[in-house]
Amino acid sequence: MLAAFGGPVRAQNTGAELFRLRIVNRTTGAIQVSSDRGRLWETIGEVRRPASTVAIGPAVAAIVPAGTVAGVSSTTVLLRLPSKSATVKTLRLLAAGQQASNATILTDLPPGSALFRFLAPTARSPILLERDGKVGPLPTNYAPRLDDGIIISVREPPQDAYAVTIENRKGGNVILEGEAGDRQVIGKVRQPLRGIGRYADCRQSGRGAVVAHTPSTITVSTVSRLRFFDENDQPVESRGGFVIQPSEPALRGTTHPASQILIEGVGDEDERGPISDLFGLPTPVSGLLPVDRTATKVEVKIDGGDWEPMPNLRGTINEDQLLAALAKALDRPVQRGITHLRLVPGRPDLKLTRHAVRLATTPPSVAGPQRGNVNITADVKGEGITLVIFYLNGRQVLITNQKPYTWRFPTTKFPNGEHLIEIRGQDENGAVVNTVFTRLLVDN
Repeated sequence: MLAAFGGPVRAQNTGAELFRLRIVNRTTGAIQVSSDRGRLWETIGEVRRPASTVAIGPAVAAIVPAGTVAGVSSTTVLLRLPSKSATVKTLRLLAAGQQASNATILTDLPPGSALFRFLAPTARSPILLERDGKVGPLPTNYAPRLDDGIIISVREPPQDAYAVTIENRKGGNVILEGEAGDRQVIGKVRQPLRGIGRYADCRQSGRGAVVAHTPSTITVSTVSRLRFFDENDQPVESRGGFVIQPSEPALRGTTHPASQILIEGVGDEDERGPISDLFGLPTPVSGLLPVDRTATKVEVKIDGGDWEPMPNLRGTINEDQLLAALAKALDRPVQRGITHLRLVPGRPDLKLTRHAVRLATTPPSVAGPQRGNVNITADVKGEGITLVIFYLNGRQVLITNQKPYTWRFPTTKFPNGEHLIEIRGQDENGAVVNTVFTRLLVDN
């Protein structure tokens, strides 16, 4: 058993709180985040349409406790609510542009941003209710009211690091591994990975990124980030990935059946629930922040060799094409293909959380995606500025007193994705006169 999970995955997240999310259930209600237990809130968006009721949710959501987050994708956060009956009740938070209902809270946040990616809560994050000035657990048979504050407490991962290994063959084990070498079989492979599909969620995500983790689907990207054109400026396929799915029930609407790993539970169903515990682990989705060196990732073994990063594979790749596609992506012969996969959850910390909050509250640059060497010029405003300091993702990169106060950003030396640029103007005494933040998208 892995003690960090309390035997091993039934417990909720028990680490220190990283941040809180608050969604006020009314039209134009604020969507906010706090990294100091609710003393200071920063607004990252607003509600477009509030919820007025709850829905009957998928039975597989019962793998997480009532009153916690059940799962996250690039468009949805699924909340499991307390209920007096055995029926699973849910409420969904939706990204902009999604089909809303009375049992959803529609936000103005774009898919794959903030709440739906780098500030996404993990499964089993506790949900609180703020009503009439008081904060407490969700009541049994909760029904949304206008002005309710839905508060999600996002905790640190369990203290013991863990990973999940999937033996990619029919009947292969799904093994939960602890940092101390503990191992527990939590599932069996009914159908192994045999190909690559085309999943829109995987676009711009990066190979090996986990872009959705819900009780019914784990979606993994196999495409390099932000590459839409080849060296001849010809468009290339920007989608590619696979899904890990409970074998009960099988996934509906898979874009490519060979890109579907089916996992069945093991042991007594009364103890483990209807599906493998794999789908209830408190696993963060891959946040896709360039400064995050510990993001959730999926690695592979090729022909039973050493662990290595996910190859760059763009869908659709059929079963009879996979070996050739792997050989081309890896530039070496491949005999048996992907024999093992390993899911390594990320370990976000408070420093990374604060960076993510600042990124979420900073407007993007109107210049659009940037490539190569980019000149960043300070638009100096304020009396007495004699010194300008440039910061990239919180790290000082230039101090200058030479007008026009320009820093040349060598984007090719940094990862693709969104970077936070801070420019401070100081007077001759070193006092900060003005500070400007901007969010810049790098796409090389």
